[in-house]
This record gives sequence, structure tokens and C-alpha cells, in this order.
Amino acid sequence: MSQSKGAINEKIAVVTATFNDDRALRVTAESIACQSDKDFIWIIIDNNSTDGTRDVISDFKDKINILFVSEKDNGIYNALNKGIKLAAGSWVIFLGAGDYLFSPDSILQIKPELDQNYGFVYFNIVFNRGSKLKFEKQQACKIHKWSLSRPNVPHHQSLFTSPKVFEDFCFDESYKICADAKLYLEASKSFASKYVDNFVTAFQQGGVSTSQSTYLTLLTENQRICDELSLHPPSRIVKYISSLKIFIKKLLLAFRLTR
Repeated sequence: MSQSKGAINEKIAVVTATFNDDRALRVTAESIACQSDKDFIWIIIDNNSTDGTRDVISDFKDKINILFVSEKDNGIYNALNKGIKLAAGSWVIFLGAGDYLFSPDSILQIKPELDQNYGFVYFNIVFNRGSKLKFEKQQACKIHKWSLSRPNVPHHQSLFTSPKVFEDFCFDESYKICADAKLYLEASKSFASKYVDNFVTAFQQGGVSTSQSTYLTLLTENQRICDELSLHPPSRIVKYISSLKIFIKKLLLAFRLTR
């Protein structure tokens, strides 16, 4: 029998991959520790950090249900796949160090929306730009429309993934920054998504995929996603991306020559 909205007994796991980012990790920890509903787990996969990461864990271990693993990994998606295995049976959200739950009632508000009739449940997102917050709604009509070099997907910091999705899918570790988009687009062929008009998480801008230095990698990996999943962009998108790649390559070459 399928479960419907209101199934507040759903288990939740917040999964974070981190490396030498103790200050940002503390921001995430503070938002998790102040939750009014504490019936969830925070799984941290640490790449043998040498900073104060363990101090953060020690400071919050009595306030949060934490599962901390510190060992060498083979990149962020390898770390997140480890987290998925440890979160077996739970709805999973992936928060990077510095991302945070927006309200003390975020978990309380999220649980009634987790519906096993769906593979994904996603919410609106708050962008933290340091001195300014930007509130972005992710209406269902925007998802899957082409934007730049691939169809739109929900921001992973606002996306809860059902445990049944991870029975068949995981992150493709050959990708550097776009495996989350690939997982969603591939699994969406088998699992439906539900949109909830509420702000429950915030995204600290400045991560790997938002860095200008990795923009060419992002375009290349998005094109690879389309090739592997047989997604065909409109002709105007193909022409634009081709021109953009040439421009970025010339820009990077000019930058190297001036150094």
C-alpha cells in the first residue's frame, strides 16, 4: 500500500561530504542542532581533514545524531555514494559544508511532504550570497526546461530523494561536478517528482560547480549527460554552447599568456 502526504514517520538523512572546511561545516551543524524535530541523522563523510573538523563534530555530538566517517575518498561523488549506503532506508538530502537548514522548523515542515508515491520531493531554495539572500522558487514548470546546456533540475540542496531511488541509482563517480544532475535526469525517467512551495534550505554560493574556473568543465559534463541519456537540446542551444566553449577557451588561453 502506498503512503500519502502526512506520512511523518519517514526517516531523513542529511548527507555532507567535506574536506578541511571546518568553519563552513560549523554553519551547517548550527542549523541542524537547532531543529525542533531532531528525529533524523546527519551523516558526514570526511576526506581525512587536518583542520578543526573533528572539533566541530565533538562540539555537536551531544546535540545531533551524527554518523561521522573520516577516511580517504576518491572525490566528492565517491564520498556521497558512501553516505547513500549508510543512509539506507532514509530520504536523503545532500548539504555541502556551509549549506544549512533555513528554519528551526525545516525538518518538521519537510516530513509531512515526503510521499512514497514519488522518487523526489523538492522545495524552493535560498541563495546565501554573504551579505544578501536571494529567494528562488522552483516551480514545477521550470524543471526539465532547457537552460544553457541541459534541462533544468532542482538544486540538490533542496531535493529529497526517496530510498527506493537509490536501489537502482547512485552517483556516477567519473563526473567531477555534474553527477547530481545526471542522477536526477536519469532516475526521473522512472520516478516522479513533487514540488513543495516552501523554503526549507539555504545554499552557500561558492561551491565547486559555481566557480568560474570550472565553468568549461560544467559545460562539457552537461553535454556528456545529454549524450549518455539521449537528451536532445534545441538547435539554438547547441549553437550557443559551441560558441560559448570557444569563447571560454580563448579567455583561458589569454589568461595563461598574461601570467
